[in-house]
Amino acid sequence: MFDTATTLTSSPNPAMDDDPVTITTRTTVVGSDQPVLSGNVEILSGGKLVTTVPVGADGQATWTTKDLPIGEDYLSAVFLDTTTPSAAYRSSETQGILNQIVRPCAPAPTFLDQPADLTATYGTAVTFSVSVSETAVYGGTPQVKWQTSTDGGKTWTDAPGDVFVEHGTTSGSAWATMSFDASVRPGDLQYRAVATTCGGTVTSDPATLTVRGIVFDLTTLPSKSFGDAAFDIASYASASTVTVGFSSDTPGTCTVSGAMVTVRASGTCTITASEDGISNYALAPQVKQSFSSGKKLLTVVATAAPLSQPYGTASAPTVSCTSNGFVGSDHFVTAPTGQMGGYTLASGSTSEYIFRPVTIGSTTPQGRYVSHCSGGNPGPSYTIGSYRDGTFTITAPLPPPLKITANDKRYTFGTTPPSLDATYSISTSSLTGTLSCRVYASTDTGYANPIVLSETTPAGSYTIHCSGLSSSSYTVSWADGTLVVDRAAVVVTASSPPDQSHGSTSAPSVTCPATGFLGEDGFLTEPTGAVYDASGTEEVTIGSDAAVGDYVTKCTGGDPGSNYTITGYTPGSFTIEDRTAPVVTVPADMGVEATGPAGATATFGATARDAVDGTTEATCDPASDSTFALGTTTVTCSATDAAGNTGTASFTVTVSDTTAPVVTVPANKKVEATGPAGAKATFGATAQDAVDGTKEATCDPASDSTFALGATMVTCSATDAAGNTGTASFTVTVADTIAPDTRVTVTQPANPTKQTAAGFTFDGSDLVGVAGFECKLDGGTFTACTSPKTYSGLAEGSHAFQVRARDAAGNVDLTPAGYSWVVDTTAPTVTVADVILDATSSAGASVPFTATATDADPVSPEVTCSRASGSTFGIGTTQVTCTATDAAGNTGSATFTVTVKGAVTQLTALQAKVQNLSSAPARKSLLTTLQSAQAAVSRGDTSAACDKLTSFISQVEAQSGKKISTSDAASLIRDARRIMGVLGCS
Repeated sequence: MFDTATTLTSSPNPAMDDDPVTITTRTTVVGSDQPVLSGNVEILSGGKLVTTVPVGADGQATWTTKDLPIGEDYLSAVFLDTTTPSAAYRSSETQGILNQIVRPCAPAPTFLDQPADLTATYGTAVTFSVSVSETAVYGGTPQVKWQTSTDGGKTWTDAPGDVFVEHGTTSGSAWATMSFDASVRPGDLQYRAVATTCGGTVTSDPATLTVRGIVFDLTTLPSKSFGDAAFDIASYASASTVTVGFSSDTPGTCTVSGAMVTVRASGTCTITASEDGISNYALAPQVKQSFSSGKKLLTVVATAAPLSQPYGTASAPTVSCTSNGFVGSDHFVTAPTGQMGGYTLASGSTSEYIFRPVTIGSTTPQGRYVSHCSGGNPGPSYTIGSYRDGTFTITAPLPPPLKITANDKRYTFGTTPPSLDATYSISTSSLTGTLSCRVYASTDTGYANPIVLSETTPAGSYTIHCSGLSSSSYTVSWADGTLVVDRAAVVVTASSPPDQSHGSTSAPSVTCPATGFLGEDGFLTEPTGAVYDASGTEEVTIGSDAAVGDYVTKCTGGDPGSNYTITGYTPGSFTIEDRTAPVVTVPADMGVEATGPAGATATFGATARDAVDGTTEATCDPASDSTFALGTTTVTCSATDAAGNTGTASFTVTVSDTTAPVVTVPANKKVEATGPAGAKATFGATAQDAVDGTKEATCDPASDSTFALGATMVTCSATDAAGNTGTASFTVTVADTIAPDTRVTVTQPANPTKQTAAGFTFDGSDLVGVAGFECKLDGGTFTACTSPKTYSGLAEGSHAFQVRARDAAGNVDLTPAGYSWVVDTTAPTVTVADVILDATSSAGASVPFTATATDADPVSPEVTCSRASGSTFGIGTTQVTCTATDAAGNTGSATFTVTVKGAVTQLTALQAKVQNLSSAPARKSLLTTLQSAQAAVSRGDTSAACDKLTSFISQVEAQSGKKISTSDAASLIRDARRIMGVLGCS
């Protein structure tokens, strides 16, 4: 047997009961390490054959089994076959030895306690724990891992975190915990524990982790610049149960609408995300995040106007520098400068070109030039990224210009059109061709459809365009002329209808013939004819009631068409004549009572109405007011109109004597009482008889008698010669209607007053006598009172006292006497706020403040203070007292403090502002300098402090626009210089 070697390995080792174990052997020829090519290997356990396995590729034999005994088992392998003599030279070593360990399997674990639900704040530490069973065998302590689910337990993934398993305090149990930071987005997640031994795997009940708070992180926000479109930041923030609200802390840099952010300027934008209802979880309901917005890049484009011009042109082109990158109405603060020029190599360089300006004029050579822009200030939110040059070309010189202008023409519609010609700017014989001038519609800018002129060419404005000439010596240009075809004149004449009689119901017909139309042309809309008054200003309707006289006929309106215009309206005439007599109206037959032996005078009137003249005077025979004898007399009345037409009418007058005398008494008379007994009344009565004339009348009671208060009947009578008696009566009423007069003689207190009591003395006067007084206070009712009248315990505010006298007749003074005043017991309220500000010099600072006073009196009292506003207050705290006294004498006061911060306090505030800078290197250096300055101030070394502040300003200026924003730098420098002023630094 040749020399071979067999090695033996197993996996796993050690193994658990019921785990499959794979035994692998490899047999090689000693000396060459070449694998045997074939044969069999016997595997033995405890010296006893277990199985025989054939050798395969690379000299290996493999056997897998679950039947190995529990405990330590010594396995060996024996290679049974030999190799060829060429493969080995010595006897074989046939056996390999392996110690295989098989351990008993622990039973599957069980959960003794389940994980509990937890609530945590975002970013805080969280620990889940469970209790699981363990057995006292190898592998009896289970392996535990934790899993998480974000979809309600549908899918689970291994959870990151620190997992720890330790023996429990009681036998047969172990604790499994997992600790991690609640760095997931706010909301609900589920966690469970998975415990495994070789006996199996078990899963705990799920537990819910509720993460509260706001997550708001803009560190992954893409870079933003002024002018960018509004963007949504909702995905950068989340909260547990409510919608996150956003607001801008820097509205000058950015604004927020909902979750949409709009950049308003370059700089730092700070946004606050807010949520309510999370105070129980020890987290503020707001998170702030900031990002920087850059300046908007602009490209400045240079453009020459014109883009080219011929050689010899004296004027230079205008270079405009524009950019279409501005937002809204923004524009350059200082516009870039535009120049014409070109690029040449820089001195000593083969690749660097420099722009050099060129003055463009009449002698500038032909060629191509560059329009170039430089400089310019676009404002704080923009920066110029590049300048784009334009081009300008000087071309070959042009021939001298020759302008041919079509001459303007004008004629009237219906007449022969004029001939067309043109005017030349230069008289020359070098033109070739034939001048052709034609007419085109003003809208025919392409001169496509010429118009043949005639007397019927429509009125309007046309373009005259000429062409047909050229010249080799001139640059020929053409200018159009204008042809105007005026409208033809049309005159309208109103017809004159025949005259007609007054009262005719027919209206005259007014026609409107016209002259001036060409051929069969006429009105598109006929004029309207009508009759007007004699002045021709007001249109009248002719009917049966139309006045007699002369009238004017006129025509108005009418549309003659676009080729004509009405230049005048000629009026006509019309007359209405008067041919009817007046109508006389007389009274009915009348009877008259005799006024004397001769009879009586009869008064009457007659009227006449003419259809044309209107009311006309009528005359009667006998005339009115004649004396008519007893009996009946006929009266005839007549009237004649302006046209000589006469009308008549008659009636009768009968005179008789049957009337007694007529007694005339005054109207019922009312007399004002002059005393308690009443008053005298004076009156008169008369009597008139138709025949006897005036008769004496007597009255009872007689005139000048004293009449008692109340109504008294007076009867008067008279008898004529015939024994006829007439009577008449009237009443005399004596009344007391004059109200008494009231006055307040003494008033207390003053107005306004602090007193709450008041007293008034008053009296009254009346012809009949004052019966009593009535008083009222404020809004109360009048009640009986006596003088003096006092009040006490009056409330604060406005009061009014009134008193009125009352007489025996019940008349009350309608204008009561009174007094108004204000009770004011409240002192004015003085309001002034404490003032804290920085000192501006070693003397302190000028401190303005405002102190106001409010009072029940609508006129605010004046406030005076122990120190005046705007005066200089020293460094430290000063107490100021302000007072105000109202019109009632009440005085109020208020005290406030003015704190002027000195250099040390201002240095502390400046260090806090530096501490908020975003650049750590700049922050550290500046803080060191400020701390040194503060130390120098504290030890009284003002010179050293000034030097440190000067150094601080230099450092800030060096970092401005770099590690420190320009706005922050300006603020820091301003504060430092103010502190230097306080220290008196030179």
